[in-house]
Amino acid sequence: MDGSLEESVSKAISKIQPVKAVFFRRSQLMQAGVVLDDGPTLEEIKAEEKTAKEQEEESSEDEGDASEETLSEKSPEEETVADSVEEVQEEETSVDVDYNSMTVAQLKELLKEVGKPVSGKKADLISRLSE
Repeated sequence: MDGSLEESVSKAISKIQPVKAVFFRRSQLMQAGVVLDDGPTLEEIKAEEKTAKEQEEESSEDEGDASEETLSEKSPEEETVADSVEEVQEEETSVDVDYNSMTVAQLKELLKEVGKPVSGKKADLISRLSE
């Protein structure tokens, strides 16, 4: 016994081990209810990314002659995000929250979100939130 049998078995197992791991992970996903057969394959995703990148390069070459006005304009998505941020800020400043009607646990959650200390009596919590 020179260990050659053990070495050949180790080589054979090293080829099977990655496949075994993928098989077990796939079965775990299936048991969790994940649908594995729907959706594009990896090759399809890569092909879509490649065509999108090519189209982006072509459009950037076409836009190279654009004026400063075009460059300074916001896209509709950017305008929507900016508008929603402004609305949220306005709501936060214009709406006076009745902290007295809230529980201590709710007040502590609000303080955690703001990053302020959560210890003390209810009146202390309300005063920190009112600041």
